[in-house]
Amino acid sequence: MIDFKTAQVRRHQQNLERYCRLLATELTNLQRQYLHKRIAEEYAQLKRLEKAASRATAWQDDTRVEQMASSSGLAKVSASPASKLGTKPEIHHGVAGSPSGV
Repeated sequence: MIDFKTAQVRRHQQNLERYCRLLATELTNLQRQYLHKRIAEEYAQLKRLEKAASRATAWQDDTRVEQMASSSGLAKVSASPASKLGTKPEIHHGVAGSPSGV
């Protein structure tokens, strides 16, 4: 059985194909404008679905990694507060507790 998201993607792809076939026929300017508008809307919806699917896949991958790490006894790696704010985390080189280059 096809899942709902796959069916949505297929529906948008079929709509795009149908609209493109219609553009090859004899149309008034108004009909042609309407089809161009519908093609843009269908394409945008298709891209939104693809983006949502990639985010869901990334989230599932992260969850799988966390589950594997916790089941194997490995320490959980978490982002530092600085990286959560969009700034680069500080990288320290050298001996712990001493300034770099000393």
